[in-house]
Amino acid sequence: MTTTITLAMMKRLWPNGNSKVPGLMEGIVASVPSVLKKYSIKDDLVVAHAMAQFSHECNGGLEMVENVHYTAKRAAEVWPLMPNDKNAARHFANADDCYAKCKSFPGDPDFVKKLINLAYGTRMGNRSGTNDGYLYIGRGLAQTTGHDGYKALGDKMGYDFLSKPEDVIKPSLAFECGIADLVICGCIPYALADNILGVSALLNVGHLVKSSKAIVGYSDRVVWLKRWKAELAIIGGLVSDPPTPKKAAMVTIAEPLHDEESETIKSIQTRLDKMGYHEVGMLDGKWGGKTAGVIAAFKNDRKIEGEPVIDKVLTDEMDKSEAEGFKRAIAPERAEATEATVAAKVPEIIPVKRSRFAAFTGFIGSIFLAIINALADYFKDALAWVIELKQYASDAPAWVWFILAAVAAGGMAFAASRGANGIVEAFRKGERA
Repeated sequence: MTTTITLAMMKRLWPNGNSKVPGLMEGIVASVPSVLKKYSIKDDLVVAHAMAQFSHECNGGLEMVENVHYTAKRAAEVWPLMPNDKNAARHFANADDCYAKCKSFPGDPDFVKKLINLAYGTRMGNRSGTNDGYLYIGRGLAQTTGHDGYKALGDKMGYDFLSKPEDVIKPSLAFECGIADLVICGCIPYALADNILGVSALLNVGHLVKSSKAIVGYSDRVVWLKRWKAELAIIGGLVSDPPTPKKAAMVTIAEPLHDEESETIKSIQTRLDKMGYHEVGMLDGKWGGKTAGVIAAFKNDRKIEGEPVIDKVLTDEMDKSEAEGFKRAIAPERAEATEATVAAKVPEIIPVKRSRFAAFTGFIGSIFLAIINALADYFKDALAWVIELKQYASDAPAWVWFILAAVAAGGMAFAASRGANGIVEAFRKGERA
């Protein structure tokens, strides 16, 4: 089941999301349901992967248009001339070389346009001798780039982006542009498989790669995916906002943490679980996405910056929190959740509800038959099959057996009801995702 994206979620993860394109976040939120339906996206995991990629590509809404305002010196650093360079015509040894190849000069108001037209040249379908390079720079949530990129996007959406490339960042179109780009690049199957390497490679490189080193900003994409997974899992649920990642020195535990057992990790898991971060899962001392997710949530709840790692900042804040008796807040939507709401998130409650219904039906039926059978003692012509049943039973009247059946069914219904209520209560407390 696919959840939606709320404005509150956008504001938490993209606090400055509207600063460059006013109304961007509202436009994204408004278009999510129709876009997901149009592209047959029915899984939260795909939404998480999509938003993770978008968050990195446009820096949380802060870079909806590629920054191409390079100086000649910076251009030589970005596109350096290498020995035996096959692209020497658009790579530069230094600033003077850059000006010369761009047919420009210091102070030229058209320098940037000339530079980008040269640097992007005939790449990505840009036509030689035109302004395609400068016209079709990266834009939007997925940073659509190049003449062919804009054409493919337009063909997919039925929109003339070649004539109106700036419309890629329009609030009403931005989310669909991003999703359509993922579809065009073939990212969706990899998102469904939770393969962030595949999704990132296809979007950023254009083909699959063996190493994440080939992908620009891969580690940042991973961090964003953890945030969006946590956010989508708690929609209408636990109050927690993952923080902006910042390098933090690792202490106590040496990397890599993956697949290792550690008493330190187990201690952190146990302490966070007691504070209300129950989605940490098994308290097994093994590092994984759930542990990283709750650490991110805890740091965010406590307004502590840093990556979701076990470091001195984390342990010091946990000590302080325990001394204060800190408990994780629960959102009203979760605290007041109904069985119907819980069923959408916790499928295990469905068979319990069915068992309760069956038991309750048996209870009512048994009571009804007991009454009818009892009356049959006085009205011999009523329900002959019930009286006949008495002859094969013990000396006890048949209605007694029906009463016992009713008691048993009632007990089953009561147990099933308690089970369902227990699941609902665990969800309300945040003990169930």
